[in-house]
Amino acid sequence: MSTGSKARVSPTPRGLWVFESEKTSVMRSLAEDKAKSRRSIKVAAVVGLLLLGASIIWILSGILSPRGPKALPDISFNTIDGRTLDPESLAGRPLLIKFWATSCRVCLQEIPEIEALYREFAPAGFEVIAVAASWDLPDAVVILSKKRAFPWPVVLDPDGAIEKRFGGIEATPTHFFILPDGRIAFRHLGALDTRALADRLRTLVY
Repeated sequence: MSTGSKARVSPTPRGLWVFESEKTSVMRSLAEDKAKSRRSIKVAAVVGLLLLGASIIWILSGILSPRGPKALPDISFNTIDGRTLDPESLAGRPLLIKFWATSCRVCLQEIPEIEALYREFAPAGFEVIAVAASWDLPDAVVILSKKRAFPWPVVLDPDGAIEKRFGGIEATPTHFFILPDGRIAFRHLGALDTRALADRLRTLVY
């Protein structure tokens, strides 16, 4: 070995250990950051699902749960043809109160089915009262009612007084089916299941 040549300096074992230790520390820190990120995403997802579930429950509770009075309110209905219907004149008869609007597509689509229901059971005492939504235009209600020749009474409610007595109406159509003893059997938002109602009426009037 020549004494004039420069010796190679190799990293000491401690130097290697320090380097590996720092590398391991960085990797561990990155792994912890990834784990925290995953936990944060999971927590955010769980919170989001809980909020979504709460929103769905709140919406369904407004649609499905009973609201408003338990029985027909003590209120008179003044029809567009000049008649007055009060609880006494309606007593002892099954009654469908339909809150509707001339701009409501579902309201108009279900008219033929309700007409068929009315013509079948009206002779046995069944009555339908169509209450126009407070936001509807009275002139439009009168014109459409006469054009379609509705066989049932039509009532205007421009100040929303009737709506309030029924617990408020947020959307149309909203139906209330009232038993002959005056109790409200159900409140239903949306298109009416006329077949189910026909079955119910058969047990009441025949």
